Order: sequence, then structure tokens, then C-alpha cells
Amino acid sequence: MGIKETGYRTLFDNAHVIMLLIDPDTLDIVDANHAACEFYGWKLEEFIGKKIFHINSMPEEEVSAAVQKAMNEIKNHFFFKHQIASGEIRDVEVNTFPTSIGEKTLLCSIIRDLTGTKNSEEIYEEKLQNSEEQYRSLFTEIPISTIIHDKDSGDIIDANPAAYTSFGFSSLKELQENDIWYEHPYSLAEAQELIHKTVSGGAQEFEWLHKKKNGEDLWLYVRLSPVMINGIQRVMSASINITDHKNAEIALMNSEGQLRTLVDTIPDLIWLKNPEGMYLKCNSKFERFFGAKEAEIIGKTDHNFVDKELADFFRQKDMEALEAGKPSMNEELITYADDGHKEYLETIKSPMYDSSGKLIGVLGIGRNISERKQAEKELLEERKRLANIIEGTNIGTWKWNIQTGETSFNERWAEIVGYTLDELAPTNIQTWAELSHPDDLKEAEMLLRKHFEGELDYYEYEARLQHKNGEWVWVLDRGKVIEWDEEGKPLLMYGTHADITEKKRAEARFAEENIRTRIFFEQANDGIVAIDQNGKIVEANQKYADMLGYPMDELLQLHVWDWDRSFNKEKLIEVIRTNDKSFTHFETKHFRKDGSSFDVEVTTNNAIINEQNLAYCICRDITERNRAAEILKQAEQKYRQAYQLLHEVIESPEDVIIFALDRNYMYIAFNENHRNTMKNIWNADIDIGTCMLDYITDSSDRKKSKMNFDRVLAGEAFTTIEEYGDSLLERRWYENVYSPLEDENGNVIGLTLFLTDITERKNTEMALLRAKALAEESNQIKSEFIANMSHELRTPLNSVIGFSQILNDKIFGELNEKQLHYVSNILKSGNHLLNLINDILDVSKIESGNMVFDPEPINMSEVLEESIMLMEPLIKEKHIDFKTNIELKGLEINADRIKIKQILYNLLSNAIKFTPDHGKVRVDSKVANGKVHISVSDNGIGIPSEQNKAIFDPFKQISSSISRTHGGTGLGLAIVKYYVEMHSGDIEVESEVGKGSTFTFAIPVDTTK
Repeated sequence: MGIKETGYRTLFDNAHVIMLLIDPDTLDIVDANHAACEFYGWKLEEFIGKKIFHINSMPEEEVSAAVQKAMNEIKNHFFFKHQIASGEIRDVEVNTFPTSIGEKTLLCSIIRDLTGTKNSEEIYEEKLQNSEEQYRSLFTEIPISTIIHDKDSGDIIDANPAAYTSFGFSSLKELQENDIWYEHPYSLAEAQELIHKTVSGGAQEFEWLHKKKNGEDLWLYVRLSPVMINGIQRVMSASINITDHKNAEIALMNSEGQLRTLVDTIPDLIWLKNPEGMYLKCNSKFERFFGAKEAEIIGKTDHNFVDKELADFFRQKDMEALEAGKPSMNEELITYADDGHKEYLETIKSPMYDSSGKLIGVLGIGRNISERKQAEKELLEERKRLANIIEGTNIGTWKWNIQTGETSFNERWAEIVGYTLDELAPTNIQTWAELSHPDDLKEAEMLLRKHFEGELDYYEYEARLQHKNGEWVWVLDRGKVIEWDEEGKPLLMYGTHADITEKKRAEARFAEENIRTRIFFEQANDGIVAIDQNGKIVEANQKYADMLGYPMDELLQLHVWDWDRSFNKEKLIEVIRTNDKSFTHFETKHFRKDGSSFDVEVTTNNAIINEQNLAYCICRDITERNRAAEILKQAEQKYRQAYQLLHEVIESPEDVIIFALDRNYMYIAFNENHRNTMKNIWNADIDIGTCMLDYITDSSDRKKSKMNFDRVLAGEAFTTIEEYGDSLLERRWYENVYSPLEDENGNVIGLTLFLTDITERKNTEMALLRAKALAEESNQIKSEFIANMSHELRTPLNSVIGFSQILNDKIFGELNEKQLHYVSNILKSGNHLLNLINDILDVSKIESGNMVFDPEPINMSEVLEESIMLMEPLIKEKHIDFKTNIELKGLEINADRIKIKQILYNLLSNAIKFTPDHGKVRVDSKVANGKVHISVSDNGIGIPSEQNKAIFDPFKQISSSISRTHGGTGLGLAIVKYYVEMHSGDIEVESEVGKGSTFTFAIPVDTTK
């Protein structure tokens, strides 16, 4: 109901006179006030819907005619007989006037009960005679503010108390004497125009603003009607005070404007549809979605703007919200028509009702959640990255509910201590405490308490946990409380366990190495000193302090120029700072504290330690060595005689080449055979005192010779077979015997070399190699022959096995015990022989190169499970404890299915065969580094380490006793190895006699690459 209807409603319901509202078109009573319900004896809901002629005693046609007269204001005053609910007939006086309620014009009837005074005709005559009194009485009593205006000037001729009191005046005279008009557009001039329009054109209705006596605004809803009073044409204004409602309407308009501004400012899409899906309102953001203005959208449906599928989806969501009677939410991806960009919307659709509870339609709000969706995607990716990082860093994770003690660990946490999560279940904080080293618990609890009290940002401790095998493993235990209660107490904590056992062991080794280094540093026979870039000693051993004659505390205050006077201070610093990290070796003199000097051999290397560039020098006192060198020099003449004697010795062999070199590769002596050889090979004329390497023109031969000479000069004696010669002409093979040449004190002063030409022998060896190749070709022919023979043998053997099986199964009748025993032996021997022939055939195919490799995509876990199923009878027969750990679920690889099954069958059957009754066999599998790794383990007889390679050779077994005890041909593992290598894989064995064996093979996931 609008503002005007609200005003009438208030007046209507609270009036003391009887009032009815009548639809002039249908003659329906559309409303009745409380006074009417009391007078007629009907409830309001009983009144509504009755026809006026149902209570009027006049015929329907006359009642309809009277209503039309009243609507046309031809006659507004009537006397009727009305029937009330009890059936009683009442005489009533009716005054009527048209009034607009909403968009409908109704007839308002004000009824007065005249029953019990006079009959209606008499009253009518009396009223006609006393019309002035009747008019005045009605005019005065009516609660509606009524004013009579002059039709030309608009002056107030008369007004009832309801009128002048509404303006705050006490009398009609006071109302007439005061100005109640506003300025344009509510001035007296505009009022006069409306009065004249009423006289000429009929009743007028409008809202008007006046001034009250106290200056306040007075809003009235006014109806102007032309009336005849005592034969004079006047204009009557009937008005209702709508000030409160008008103020509320103005406030509402302002509020609606603010609301509209707010709605258009909100970045969300907002729209309103009626129950049929037609748009009633939308905001500017929604206009962008359809690419149309609000005026173009209102009155249309989704089908006018988007494709049918999306429009049907929108309509479906509208109906779901309407049928549920409550808000519904969904997410959808939309494309904006204005610029084509896309957004994820979180859409809330709610049924919309008016103040009376009537359904208006469905209100929609669409919020852009593209950033949130992107954040969710990034969060998911981040979680995946975090999971990959956790997996990649190989750390264990834990979560601890501090209040309940409940904990959860990942699989890696359990793996670090040698368990599975199932073995540790159920887990709680006590699980960690029981595994922790007793000496570590107290410190860990102290650090946790400090973290809980805010002294530490996080908890971190290196602790020991007991492994399942009884050993202690080291872990770096880190964690942080991520949730606290209102009182600041810790609730939830997350953390990690990193296995640092190897790190701790490395630290221990490093500490031991430091100790050894320090011992070496202090116990070295040479002086060791470290000098910084400013020439100051940083560190030195006691030996060096003793060499210079200083106490250690004084030595550490010295600079290099305090003992080395070969250069001045500036030059020494320049040498230190320009020296790189390369090895430097030189001889100099050092001066002791007492001023004496000694010869020193210095070996230096630069190194960066703790971001400081230091020169580490090893200083050896060579005073005695230099003295010995001088003595050696003096004895040189004596050694020359020895060289001459050596020369005489080396000339004696006839077929042997002999020569001797000093430490600089210079000829000391050589025999004639060597002179001739050098001439023939290098066209060189050699001489004593010349460098042999200068004669060797082939760079590879020269490099090879120098390397061998250096080995001998280092004190090593050895024999080699090498080829020398011109790369373009003749090259020959020599057997060379290298020996150091020492003086009488055992010092290496040179080398001797004895060479024997073995070219003919090498040629013989090459012939042997060719013969070997021919033998291998013959062996290939042999393999092909065996393959053909194996095929020929299998045909009759299959018949023997088949008929033996029939006899053994007693298909053609019973056999006695002895016959059954023989037949059983025939069957077993036949099967054994067939297996042998099959293995020989496979080996023959392998050796002849005829083995077919046919890779195809196969499900590895299915093949593994099928192979295990084939072993179940053998497993049950020997009561084997058989376990598997297969991590290949769903893995598909390119491989030869038959050969993979043969590999698994041979490994599994061997493991079961060589494992005693009630023993253990285990199969493990995983994928790592692009390969499938499968291991078959047993606790059987084991294999000696020296046999680990031989067992993969054909017809090889550990020993003949094994063959007799367990049977077999020794071909199974050879076939396995070849089949694995066909798949570009490898196989290895780990075994210990008496404890069992583990065979592991690995093949690429894609063997075709």
C-alpha cells in the first residue's frame, strides 16, 4: 500500500462513523471499517466479497444506478434500508464520494443508522426542510478535514473543526485571517488554478504542502470536488494529513537513492526477477554482464541475452531457490558481454517477499571469486609442492594435539625408526617418548616447555630414537605450535623429523679427522705456518716455533719479514697477495731469534678458511740436505766411472736393447742395439747428455714414455708391453723392464730400461685370437644344432609325458603299487627332462641370437601377482612364510610379458627350492630413477661370495652337492640374466652362506628407449 492508501487506511479504520468501500464496476464491498463490522454484525473477512445489493433492500438495477450517480457526483446523499447479519432491516442515511486507492477509484460510503427515530420518508422530508442544519451537523461531525472554497478567488468560505485545528488554529475566523500558503509550486496562485480546473473539469486529487500556525510543514492529500451549497457553486476540499507519511516517503526516497548508489557501488552483480524469471531491477555491474542498460534488461528474461543452455541453467537455479523457500548458493563461470572477460561467480539466490509476505520474485547476488578460485588453485598446487618437497627431502612429519596427547605421523617418520605406521598404531605422544633415548627426554621436554612459554620461537633438538633393529638413529626434531587457546595455552603443534644419522657420523668422523689433523700438524717433522694477507702469523705448529727459536706466544706475534729477509716488507706482502691457490715450491733462508740462519725448502698453497685468504707453508730445514748435495757434487766424478762401467755392462746382450737416463731424461748410457733402434724408428742420432724425449716425434709415444719414466724416478720398478714406432710407417711391440738407478746411499739418480722386441710373438697372439673367433663361430653352429635337436627331442618326450600322466591318473584302469611307482618315476623324469630341454633350447636361442624380444605394454603388478599365484602350491607344500611388498599398482611398462614371467618364475622357484621347510621368502618392488626394481629374498642355504658371478654362467652351480640335493641344470639364472639384459636391465645378488640370498633385477619402465 502506498503513502496515500496508508493515510486513508488510518482514517478509515479509526473513524467512528460506519464506512464502506465499494467497487463501482462489480458492486463488491472491498473494505469495511471497525464501526461497519460492529453495525452489520459481520467480520471483515465475511464482509469482503459481498455485493452492496446483498445488504440493500433495493433491486440490483436501482442500486447500480445509485452507485453510478454517486460516482459521477450527480447525487451523493441517499436513504436506504439495509439488512444486517441477524436479518433485521435498518434505516440508514448514506453520504458517498469517489476516492482513489492505488490505481483504482472506489466509492466511499459513510453510513448513519436512522432506525428508531422516524421512518426514512419522514426523515428525508425533514432533512430537506432543514438542509442547512443537516449540512452543518454533517460538516461539523465528519472527521475528515473539509474546507469550502470560493470557486473564483479560492478564498476559504467555510471549514470544519477537523480542518482549522489541523492547521493549529482554534477557529474558522483565525484560519481565514492567516496565510497558510507556501511559495511556488504550492502557492495560492497554483491552488486557484486547481480550483478553476475542478469547476470546469471535475474532481481533482493531489498532494499539497501548507504552513501551519507555528510555521511547521503540513502535507495534505487533497480531493477537490465541485459542490452546490444553497444553490451556490462552490469547491470543497477534503484532505487527509499525510505529513508523517510524506516525511517518511521523502526519507525513503532519499534512502532509496542512497541504497541505489550503494548497490551500484558494490562490486557484486545484483538483480531481481519476478517468479516467472522476468527482470525487475539490476545494478550497473550486472549491466556489464549482459552488455545492456537496466532499462533494456527490465521486462526481459535470460533467454534474451545468453544462449539457451546457460539461460536454462539460470532458470533452474532460480526455481531451486523458490521451491526451497530459502537462499541457495552455487558457483559458475560467466563471460561478460561488454568486454568478453570471464569471472568465477559465487551466486546466492534468495526468495524475495513484500511486507505482506507475498512472493515478489528471486533476488540474486553474484560475487566475483576468481581470485579466491585462483588462490584455491595455487593453495592446492602449493600443497602438492609441499608434499613433493616433503617427499623429496625425505623427512618425517608429525602432528601433536598437546591437550589430548593424540599424535599422527607420516610413513617416513615410522620408516626412520624401521617400522611401518601399522606397526606403531595406535600412536600418541607416548610412542615418541618410548622410542626416545632416556638421556635426551629431559632436554627435549625443557626445550618444549620454553617454546610453550614463549621463550623460544620454535622447538628444535637433535635427539636419538631407537631403531627397530635396536640401534640408535639421530634425528633433527623441529616443531612449532600453530594453535593456542584463549588463555594462551598450546593446543596444536606441527613438526618434522629429519634423519641426521649420517650427518652425526660424519661429524664424528670430522672431529676424529680434526684430531688426526691436529696430531699430524703437531707431530710433523716439518714446520707448518699459516700467514694472512698482511703477512702475520695466524697459526703455526711447535716444530716451526722450535725451528725459529721462539716461544709459541712470541711466534704468533711475528710477521713474515721477521724471519724471511729475501725481500723487503712491501715486496713480501705483494708476493703473498698475488699468489693464487696453486702449489708453489721454492728455497730460501730463514733467520732465527738469535740471528742465525738456515736453509729452508718452502711448499705453499693458498686456501680460504672462514672467508680469510691464508697462505699455508710447509717449511723443511734443508741445511743438511744442501750440505749432502755439495758432497754429492764432489762425488760426481766418482759416479762417472760407475756410468762407464754401466755402459760396458749394457753392451753385452746381443738381442736386448738397454739404456740409462738421469732424472732429467738425459742419456747416461745405451748399447748399440738401442742406437740402431732409435735410428730405425725415429731416424735419430742419439748421444750421451741429450734428452731422449726430444727424439720421439710421435706425441702419444712421447707422453707415454714420460709417464713411465716418472714412475721409475719415483722409485717404482715394473714391466710393460707397449707398442712404439712411426705412426705412418712401421710400429713394433716391446716388452719393457723399468728399474730405478740408485747411488750407494739408495737415492734414485736415474733409471735403466731393458727392451725386448716381441713383435713376432704379438703376431702369433693375434693369430690365436682369430682362431678363438673361429671357435666361437663353431660354438654358434653348435648352439643352433642343439636348438634343432631340442625341438626333435621334445616331440617324442611330450608323448611319453602325456601317456605317463594318463597311466598315473588311472584313466584306463587301476595299477598296482609297483606299476604306479614306476609310472610316477617316468612322469617325473620326463618332466625334468622336458624342463632341461626347454632350458637348453632357450640357452641355444640366446647363444645363436635367435631369441625373440617382443615388448608390449603390460601391467607389472598383474604379471607379478600371476607369477606369485603359480608358486602357491610349492609355497604351501613347504609351508613357506611368504610376504610381499608391491608398490607397482597400476604401473604399465613396455616389456616382453613371457620373459618377465620366466624371470619371476625362475627367481621364485629357486628361492623356494633352496629354502628349507617353514622358511621365509619375500618379494619387494618399487619404482626409482625410471626403473622397476624387484627383489626376491629367502633365508635358505645362501651362496659363497666368490660364486656370486659364476652362478649366472650356463651349467654353473655352487657345487655338485647342491645339484644332487636340490636338482637343476644350472641354466635358470643364466636365462634370467640374459632376459633382464634383453630389457636393458641388470641383476645382482647379495648372499651369505647359511643366511639366505636376495636377487634384485631392475629394468627401465620403457624398455624400447
